[in-house]
Amino acid sequence: MNGYTRGLAAVMAGALAVAVATPTPVLANKKEAAAVGALIGLAVGAAAASNYKNHDYRRSRWDDPFSPHHDILCYPRIGECYKYGQYSAKWTAKIYGY
Repeated sequence: MNGYTRGLAAVMAGALAVAVATPTPVLANKKEAAAVGALIGLAVGAAAASNYKNHDYRRSRWDDPFSPHHDILCYPRIGECYKYGQYSAKWTAKIYGY
């Protein structure tokens, strides 16, 4: 996790602790409860997307093939990616930068 994601996770944990400790009547209004739920959902989604986006597939410990997406297979030794068994210039450029 990067620093941004850790900070977001800490804020989320704090917000969850406050929400659990807060008496029920505070969120008695359905609109307020929906707004709080939407904010929590957006924060969790942003953290998950950030974590996936910041993963650097080029920094593999081994030269084993890996799959960054469904039906995509990348080979670090040759620096190429294949989609459905055929060379994919799009995924090769996305993963290896060329």
